[in-house]
Amino acid sequence: MTNNLVSRFRVKKLSPKQRLPVYKASQLPDLLDDAIKLNRSVPIIETGVEKEEEEEHDLQAAINAAHAAVTTGAKMNSYIPTPDASHTIDMAEYNRIYTKPFDPPQSLIRFNMTDSDLFKSHYVLDEYDMTFLAQLNQQSPVPEDELESVMDQIEHLVNIQMPHLDLDPLQIPSYPELIKMLPESLSTDHPALESIILHWRQRRIQRSGKPIIPQLHYEESARKGDSDPYVCFRRRDTRSTRKTRRTDQQASERLRKLRREMEKARNLCGMVLRREKLRKEGFSQEHAVFVKRCELRGYQAALGIKEEDIFTPAYKKKRHKRGSHTSGSTTIKIPLSRLRDDDPSHGKSLLQLAIEKDLARKREEDIGFEDITACPYQPFPLDLPCHFFNSFSPKNDHAPQFRKRIGRGGRIFIDRTRFKAPVSSIDDRYRFDPDIDPTKEDVVEEYEEEDCLEYLWNTWQQPNKKSKQHQEDKKQEQKIPPLRIRLTSPQTTTASSSSSHKGAPHHTNNRIVP
Repeated sequence: MTNNLVSRFRVKKLSPKQRLPVYKASQLPDLLDDAIKLNRSVPIIETGVEKEEEEEHDLQAAINAAHAAVTTGAKMNSYIPTPDASHTIDMAEYNRIYTKPFDPPQSLIRFNMTDSDLFKSHYVLDEYDMTFLAQLNQQSPVPEDELESVMDQIEHLVNIQMPHLDLDPLQIPSYPELIKMLPESLSTDHPALESIILHWRQRRIQRSGKPIIPQLHYEESARKGDSDPYVCFRRRDTRSTRKTRRTDQQASERLRKLRREMEKARNLCGMVLRREKLRKEGFSQEHAVFVKRCELRGYQAALGIKEEDIFTPAYKKKRHKRGSHTSGSTTIKIPLSRLRDDDPSHGKSLLQLAIEKDLARKREEDIGFEDITACPYQPFPLDLPCHFFNSFSPKNDHAPQFRKRIGRGGRIFIDRTRFKAPVSSIDDRYRFDPDIDPTKEDVVEEYEEEDCLEYLWNTWQQPNKKSKQHQEDKKQEQKIPPLRIRLTSPQTTTASSSSSHKGAPHHTNNRIVP
């Protein structure tokens, strides 16, 4: 059984998945002999340091001396110094230090100021400074504390304003530059300041731009592996393996993607913030408008103003005295209602006038262009003969025949000839044409009457200009039955006659009387 069992040297941690052999007490010496033959031995003492630092001379000497003392009982010539905690403190000394009536402290953490905090200056004179101070005292006596204070202020100020001076020693400030950097109290009060600054500059040049008082350094990339005793807190992590170019690109691509996503998130947050600010401003404006509307309704109720009067203010009618006129005069007084009806801006709100103004400007811009966006109908192309066919209609220079009469109450009568009715047979020819809608009314006669009334209005404006043709037409007027147009007021005949006797003006409307 002893021959079948083979001793193993454990190099890995125990795992529940790995099977471990179980030996009896009688088998243990044989295992030890086999281990000695195989030169497999486990180190008795663990160093507790990193693998790279186990090769140091002092550490190896202490480990070997401890191993020899355990195995052979030899005296330890080299050892690692550790505090001796094998004996206890005398009770008298303990009672002297720790009194029995113990008072708990007010705070859980209590500390005292160190010696360095008690000193005003952190600069300490060395042998070079003492030699300089002895030479300076021959000219003007300066105490050691004062020299340390001045040197400490200069060092502190330069380290703050020029922290990387050791990388470029040529940038060490000169005396005029350093005078501008120092405070006014230090640059004017001390008499030997120039000599001290020159001494400080010489010491900095000797130190290659580093601080004069040695300070603790932290590990830097350029000083990796150097055995500098002033470097503290060295890195204990293992060096990362060399990455390929592809992995570097993937890592950089992930970083760029993460940066883009973070920028997008920041932009979205900024836009949301602006949107909420605008929404808040909109709510405040709506509230202000609501308050003003409430105040406006209160004013309307107090002053008796209607909403229609705000948008379309009522015009006050002005009364004019009617002058005397003769029956033979050609002057025609146009009613005010007719003038107001002709005015395109009468009775329209400011908003409607602005819209009409924009539409007129749009029509002027579209002159010369045909807008077919609102006209889905596309006509069929004409035949070739129709492109060269032109119809000539005789020019009608004859004005419609009419005459003017003045009746009772100052009413004006216009007698004119009746227009010829359109021939119904012409319309019957196109009755079954799908382009003609028989339900629509014929507006030809109305359009001609409007043209005639426009011509009559222009004739009234120029009553004195009469041509021979007009006189001849007037002679033929007696042979044609007249069509009368009576201009009456919207009021009753009695009211108009009574107002005419009083001399007050009245508004009239057109009425066609056959």
